[in-house]
Amino acid sequence: MVTWSSEQKKCALCGHDNQVSVICSYTTFGGPDLDLRPPPMKRDTMQSWVEDCSNCKYCSNDLSAPVEDIELVRDFVNSNEYIHNLTDNELANKFIQQSRIQLIGKKSCVLQIYLMVWSLKDKLPSAILSTISEFMKFVPKDPTTLFYSNLQAAWCCDDSRLLQESINLRLNAADALEKFPYIIQSEPTRFCLHVDILRRANAMDRAQKIIELAQKCEEVNKHETFSKVIKFQSKLVSEGDVNCYTVSDIE
Repeated sequence: MVTWSSEQKKCALCGHDNQVSVICSYTTFGGPDLDLRPPPMKRDTMQSWVEDCSNCKYCSNDLSAPVEDIELVRDFVNSNEYIHNLTDNELANKFIQQSRIQLIGKKSCVLQIYLMVWSLKDKLPSAILSTISEFMKFVPKDPTTLFYSNLQAAWCCDDSRLLQESINLRLNAADALEKFPYIIQSEPTRFCLHVDILRRANAMDRAQKIIELAQKCEEVNKHETFSKVIKFQSKLVSEGDVNCYTVSDIE
């Protein structure tokens, strides 16, 4: 059971007062999916994970938090680019729009430069990429939000049986995780999450490459749970299985 309350928040972008939902308590049953989507009833709280302004439609995990590069973000939220190529799931759209905002602003230019450099990763020494990755940790625009917003939007599309949209969003999330691996500090956790995202997106060749890397990882091999997950994922990938599974399915 989920219990709710509400509170008033002023949109940091336009100043409009909004009533937002706040979780008071919830009960969970069962384990998470292999892509870490929470079990019921916690997954029923997703509507509170992103807040949107009823006036300007700005989306954020906290409407009242200060907005960097506010004029640029305001112009973007008022543009067609902010609302194009959305889905038939309203909550998914809020997560998608939140993810798009992460790529807007002066400071995000550094992020864009990093993405261009990353596209040349096969031609550059690994030391250069490593140095840039360390530098990117200090860029305020949030790759973590970019990653989770796409993944959470994919979960919403799963619920609405929007197959292609969920695939595209998972691929966006996988790309973010590859380019910014520090999003998930634990390497075994990152491998397990990454391979499931790619498998669910039917990107089996890419998933297989992650499995091969995970199988060489000492931290994965010495931890029974991680090792079982990778072995289970390897079987699913070999069978071309794109279905959803939970942690309990590997037992």
